[in-house]
Amino acid sequence: MRTQAARWALSLCVAALALPLSTAWGHGLLRSASPAAQSVLTESPREIRLIFSEAPELTFTRIRLLGGSGEVTLGELAILPGKIAVAKIPAELASGEYRVEWSTAGADGHPVKGQFTFTLRLAGATPAAGAAGGTDAAGAGGATAAAGGTQSTVPPPAEPSHAAQAGHASVTNDMGGGMQTDIFSAILRWLTLAGAIVAIGAVAFRLTVLARVSLEVDREIKTDYLPAAARGAAIVGLIAAVIVAAVAIVRLFVQSRAMHGAGAMFDGALIAPMLTDTNWGRAWLLQMGAALTAAVSFAAIHRSRQVAWYVAGVSTAALAVGLALSSHAASVPRLALPSVVANSIHTVAASGWLGNLLVVFFVGLPLAWRLDRDDRWTVIRDVVNAFSPAALGFGGLAGATGVFMAWTHVGSFAALTGTDYGRVLLLKVGLLSVTALTGGYNWLRVRPSLGDQTGALRLRRTAGIELGIAALVVAVTAVLVAMPMPMD
Repeated sequence: MRTQAARWALSLCVAALALPLSTAWGHGLLRSASPAAQSVLTESPREIRLIFSEAPELTFTRIRLLGGSGEVTLGELAILPGKIAVAKIPAELASGEYRVEWSTAGADGHPVKGQFTFTLRLAGATPAAGAAGGTDAAGAGGATAAAGGTQSTVPPPAEPSHAAQAGHASVTNDMGGGMQTDIFSAILRWLTLAGAIVAIGAVAFRLTVLARVSLEVDREIKTDYLPAAARGAAIVGLIAAVIVAAVAIVRLFVQSRAMHGAGAMFDGALIAPMLTDTNWGRAWLLQMGAALTAAVSFAAIHRSRQVAWYVAGVSTAALAVGLALSSHAASVPRLALPSVVANSIHTVAASGWLGNLLVVFFVGLPLAWRLDRDDRWTVIRDVVNAFSPAALGFGGLAGATGVFMAWTHVGSFAALTGTDYGRVLLLKVGLLSVTALTGGYNWLRVRPSLGDQTGALRLRRTAGIELGIAALVVAVTAVLVAMPMPMD
């Protein structure tokens, strides 16, 4: 039955991870630019000004200007209020066509890059001193104020540039152009989310299921079952925490590649400021520290149970906060703090439901089944009776925080059906509803029938289906965080 559940989960996850292949999604859309895309200027511009849908991080932002004679030297890059990136053009430009190449990422670390062109036609077409031919480009630096502008005789507005998702392969894109989506990045996100949910779920299993079962069973069963179940949960939590930490290392270098190029993805001098000077980097450090601490705590469970479980609980909760800080929640306008808090609670609540269910399925029920006594079916029933109210409470909390997050991320009811993000969110809600209905069926129909082998087999079958759908929910969530919010 566990093999069947694993096949369900694998098939569903593959299906969900295939979703990004059909649509171009991303973050940090370029709202407008000065000079505008495809514009024709009669005066040399004094700056390049880009306005994004998300506030760009200085360390992650680059602007290059290229003309017929090569790369033009730009002044120090500045990030201004209003989600604006500005780079001065110190010298007059010569007549000709120019290409602006840019790359950036917001608070959630989702990198995006693009390019557009403009044409300069000066009276008499005489090249001005200092025209194209410099070697430096604007890059990360001090935030200095920049002012000025340019006149355009043909000023079509810059069309929004589609974005490339986070942590992941950078995509070059003309304004209004297409984009590739990296399925490898979706797999990394799925592994991170699934690992965090299972690690938190292991703690929830210990605090909810085993704590209540210990009040129901006799002394002999406590000796035979509870320590083994606690160790089994700790092993599952250890594996999950190690997976999160290992994937985080991969994500770091993928992020570096997206921001700095393949040739510099392992350059420590570039990675260090990325970690210390950006919101994404600080969130990454929190995730890595929390995952490693959780792994050490789970590994130490057999030596000092109570203290190790306490540390595991705190560190896995910190892991949820770290994930929230590198998610959509970190870039919600004016509501970033409550959104991060809601996202953190949502992750913990979903883990207390679905991660807890996984530990029950792979640890709690099998160990009870192996008890060499006639009342093994009673222990199975006690485990389910302990899990069910916990799942109900955690599921309700996940639903409430999910509604708040949907409100902050979608912005309007029309966006639920009128945007890609809204439609994928509805898909997630639908799958969660199926998962909840399956859990309700287990509660109302399967749980009362427990007490013999037939009831236990029926439970394993329906719980396996519930887990398979839950795996698909996590996969769809991994896709969802790669998409721009409708407000973008």
